[in-house]
Amino acid sequence: MFACIYIPDFPVAAIIRAEPLLRDRAVAVLDGKPPQVRVAALNDKARLLGMEFGMTKVQAAIFAIPPQEADIAVAKIDRKKKPSQIEFDSWPVKTQPKPAAAILRQRSVAQEESSHAALLDIAHAFTPRVENTFPGRLLLDLDGLERLYGPPSAMARELASRVNTLGLDANIGLAANPNAAMHATCGFNGVTVIPAGEEARRLGVLPIHVLLDSLGITEKSASETRAASQEREKLREQMLDTLERWGVRDFRTLSLLPEHALAARLGEAGTHLQQLARGAGMRTIALCEPSVRFEEVIELESPVETLEPLSFLLNRLLDQLCARLEARALAVQELTLRLQLEPRVGDEQAITLEELTSANLTKPSSMETLIECMLSEGTALKPSVNMLFPQSALAAEDVNVPNSSQHRSAVSPTSQSRSDDDVFVGRGASPCKASPNNPQAAERPTPSAKENLYTRTLRLPVAMRDPKVFLKLLQLDLSAHPPGSPVCKLWISAEPARPRSAQSSLFLPVTPEAEKLEITLARIAGVVGERRAGIAKLLDTHHPDAFQMEHFVSQPVSQSHGAATLSEQAIEAPLALRIFRPAQQIRVHIADGRPCKLGLAARNEDRDLLQGKVLWSAGPWRSSGDWWAQHSSARISNEDVRVWDREEWDIALASEKSGDVALYRIYRDIATGDWFADASYD
Repeated sequence: MFACIYIPDFPVAAIIRAEPLLRDRAVAVLDGKPPQVRVAALNDKARLLGMEFGMTKVQAAIFAIPPQEADIAVAKIDRKKKPSQIEFDSWPVKTQPKPAAAILRQRSVAQEESSHAALLDIAHAFTPRVENTFPGRLLLDLDGLERLYGPPSAMARELASRVNTLGLDANIGLAANPNAAMHATCGFNGVTVIPAGEEARRLGVLPIHVLLDSLGITEKSASETRAASQEREKLREQMLDTLERWGVRDFRTLSLLPEHALAARLGEAGTHLQQLARGAGMRTIALCEPSVRFEEVIELESPVETLEPLSFLLNRLLDQLCARLEARALAVQELTLRLQLEPRVGDEQAITLEELTSANLTKPSSMETLIECMLSEGTALKPSVNMLFPQSALAAEDVNVPNSSQHRSAVSPTSQSRSDDDVFVGRGASPCKASPNNPQAAERPTPSAKENLYTRTLRLPVAMRDPKVFLKLLQLDLSAHPPGSPVCKLWISAEPARPRSAQSSLFLPVTPEAEKLEITLARIAGVVGERRAGIAKLLDTHHPDAFQMEHFVSQPVSQSHGAATLSEQAIEAPLALRIFRPAQQIRVHIADGRPCKLGLAARNEDRDLLQGKVLWSAGPWRSSGDWWAQHSSARISNEDVRVWDREEWDIALASEKSGDVALYRIYRDIATGDWFADASYD
């Protein structure tokens, strides 16, 4: 038994999955480059309005405006084309309510890829044998799954319910061979189960174009060139025209034609089509590997400027991402958020006419071409003295145009290699090609399109799969590190990991939940700062008191097999060192090269004990370091380089007031000659 999952009008379904509020609206998807922008896909509600596939953007815009304005616009067009006619029928005509105005959206290949990847995740969670037939269309081998899911009807309902959780409306077809299942999903809505032996009867009512469309998809190769694709499409149109002229308009009529006569006129392709129309034939499906890349993307019609509307979008993407991970029984170890920022006015490139004319553009035609390209992109021309003297400017030598696009992400800027054939002027939205008339175009620096990407990465201590926790962590992170510009596109990618498995014990202390602990730590870091919250870790260096803050992770307490008794435990006198932060400056009297008496450099009631006679001293111990990095590149970077050079002493000090004896560690800074009390021994 084979199953086919088919998403009708897949480009529209991908848009509706990203914007669920459009589910009850008429939606049309536009594709192409201006001025050849046409309708590439539309749903049934848009067809009820009268929209058709292949309409231009101007024609589709009539259906996108409010109905009252659309009626006025259509009436004006009718009055221009034909004179008014007198209606002789006086019977009242009952007007039916028109659907709401259509919504026009630009086609998003990224959203289609994420929707198709989500569909693949659902299919691989159902069965490991999946064929990636076409975007929005999959074939599944259900052999041996009856014990797990039940009869074919139950398997079809289970598969449909899983696809609906993704926000996609799919047609599900089950049949004894993959081609019959594919034709059933393309021709019938909802769930269709065809028992073995009834393929010809159930598929006989389908129109012939369903057969030719699915035939073109199954024969399409991944390495097929554009010319081969156009040739195959032309042959399909010719065969469809031939069958319609013969009066063959459905599967049943084609299956009843004589085989020898059909083979003599259409060749091997005609015989193959007849076998498919009868629901016969078997082929081996091409299996695909499950994807290990989990990413969701959404493109915005208008940029988002505040955190609140951005949170709604993040919540939607996180729900979709976690649904895909749950279908594959995976969790998230690392979450990456990428934001495409809208270019600011300050990022636009302003070029003077002197800089333009100094690039060996000796021909006026090349000058006009470059200026026209710049003005079309909105690049500003700054006034210059040479604008009054264009001839002297034309005589100038080569001067490279500076790249003024300096906006980079504050967290992880990315760069992109630039092509030698294109030059991006202004915002870099469209290239100005280098030509023989404009040879310097390829030499000018081109701003990268990825310079406006803002990236934030959340590295989780344990694997999680809670979208609410992810949303809260991203909100706290973006509140502490705002992007700085409006957002026009979002990506969320996850690094998958196996879910954590832990078993509690009756004799171990209860540890906080990892999700709640992460949110609490993120809130604390947002108040005190990132580098001031976490756990201190000693560095592998001789620098005194050198440590760094790391992310706190709650480790489970290991259960010991047996506690040692008092007689088995070695009794050792503990010695603690209490560090003075900051170190207390003192005055030291030296006798015979050793400290003999201490006094405070400034009056401090908390440190009155740091004065008296030194009864015993040990030292000095000389230590120094990081002098080699004082003038290196590490000092220029964000790394903290602290050069130290000091000699340490351990002393026993008798207090002048109480007479008590205490142990201290003092040191002298060699560079300044000052003495400091560093710590006390307990």
